[in-house]
Amino acid sequence: MKTARIETIYIIGVWILVVTLFGTVMYMGYRRNTEDLNQIMMNEARWLVDIVSISAEAGIHALDEVEDLTARRLSDNARLIDHLALRGIISRDLLERIARENDLQMINILDDRGRSVMRSSPEAQQDMDMEKKHRPAVQSVLAGKSDEEVIGFMEDSYYSGKRYGVVVKGHDSGAVVVNTDSKKMLDFRRSVGLGTLFREIGLNEGVRYVVLQDTLGIVAASEGVTEMTRLRDDTFLVRADKGDWGVRTIRNGSEGTLEVVHPLIVDDVNLGIIRLGLSTEAMDAIRHRALRQFLILFFASVFSGAFVFFFAILRQNYLILNAEHDRILRDVRMMEEQTRRSERLASMGRLAAGVAHEIRNPLNSISIIAQRLKSEFTTTRDENEFAGLLSTVSREIARISTIVDNFLRYARPPELVLTRVRVGELISEILGIVGEKARSEDITVTTDIEPDLASSCDADQMKQAILNVVLNALDATPKQGTVFIRARKHKGGIAVEVQDTGSGIPDENLPKIFDPYFTTKANGTGLGLSEVHRIVTAHGGRITAENGVKGGAVFTITLPPDGEKS
Repeated sequence: MKTARIETIYIIGVWILVVTLFGTVMYMGYRRNTEDLNQIMMNEARWLVDIVSISAEAGIHALDEVEDLTARRLSDNARLIDHLALRGIISRDLLERIARENDLQMINILDDRGRSVMRSSPEAQQDMDMEKKHRPAVQSVLAGKSDEEVIGFMEDSYYSGKRYGVVVKGHDSGAVVVNTDSKKMLDFRRSVGLGTLFREIGLNEGVRYVVLQDTLGIVAASEGVTEMTRLRDDTFLVRADKGDWGVRTIRNGSEGTLEVVHPLIVDDVNLGIIRLGLSTEAMDAIRHRALRQFLILFFASVFSGAFVFFFAILRQNYLILNAEHDRILRDVRMMEEQTRRSERLASMGRLAAGVAHEIRNPLNSISIIAQRLKSEFTTTRDENEFAGLLSTVSREIARISTIVDNFLRYARPPELVLTRVRVGELISEILGIVGEKARSEDITVTTDIEPDLASSCDADQMKQAILNVVLNALDATPKQGTVFIRARKHKGGIAVEVQDTGSGIPDENLPKIFDPYFTTKANGTGLGLSEVHRIVTAHGGRITAENGVKGGAVFTITLPPDGEKS
């Protein structure tokens, strides 16, 4: 298995990129959740301000309605009393009964000079005769400027407590003043008034303050609020006073306040601005908890990612070391095999040289004797048979001599003559040699040669080595088959690959195909691939044989850079 090494810097870069993307996504989610939380709190604050505004407006309208109804009731009673006085049937007892039945505190009938003519309550005579200084509303009616005036809430000069009264012009240019005890009205005002409303809202958890403020100061406020920033000193409040919503967060150390400001407008009258301050403690707690979760998840992802990537680095290094270990073992086995084969070849070469030397001398003698027999002796029988036998002896002697010469040449290979050889031209020459054989056997030879490939080698011997491999491929390829010849750069050197579409090499024969005299051909000598192995290793290269994935055998000749011996 081949293991591609990925540089550590790339793995760390990918890890940093993944962590950055993951952290960015998590941070964006945290910010989005925080913004949503802020928006929810702002919406709730605005909703609460709307409720306060509506409640305040309703309370103001309710007070106005109560005062208006009270004024109408008192006015109706005053006109009834004036009508009775006009008919002359009025008396103190009647006034007391009317006051008692209609929940009136006091009825006072004045003459045109403002003196009290009759009252529903006992009074000293000297006070009855004194000309009183009346309130402006009473003076206005006595002066004939209006027929009716509402005195409103007042301190009675004759009785203790608060009063609410009206004055109605009488039939004789006098006036009828009717007052009622305002305690119930004041209690109602207090129960539905802005101060009570704000105090009750201020008691809710999370509400720091509720204030109605105008340009003069605080109109109403929740409990504990005595001082607020003046409108004219804060541009934020000035904008809100003009009718805009205002939302801001005020920080005082670790405490935060979300303030929402909106004007209170009742019947098109701007009564001031409502300032609602909400504590951000709960929101800050949620935000801090979300931040802690974000940091925990982020650092957990960082450490887990670091573990995964460091594990990947260690795993990669382990696989690379394992692959390198396997490669080294294969190289060691191959070197051992090459050493064994070289030792065997050397031993066989020495044996061949010795045998050839021992055979050559008697062989020369036999050759001389055969020549003398042919030239000096004649047979008494069939001369033709005798001549034929001598010719056979001479041919066999010549054949044995040739075999001996081959043994000697194999035992003492010629020295390499290194030159700069273009691989493409060398393969072209080989194609010229085997072209006719390929065509006669209906075999297609295809080439894939990278341009400008050159190597320092012995041209004749390297051509012989590649030619032997190509001839073997042609012999192993059936008709209409294909032989592929490829050449490419390989680790600074050159790799020449020859692949056929035959039946391949049996697995048990793969370790032995480069051994001398090993052959599966009926007429083979077993020295072809052995000679190829000798030539390639002499150049410092290596030749390997294997079966292709789709069948057939693949021979690869690898030469070191510039023919340097490895």
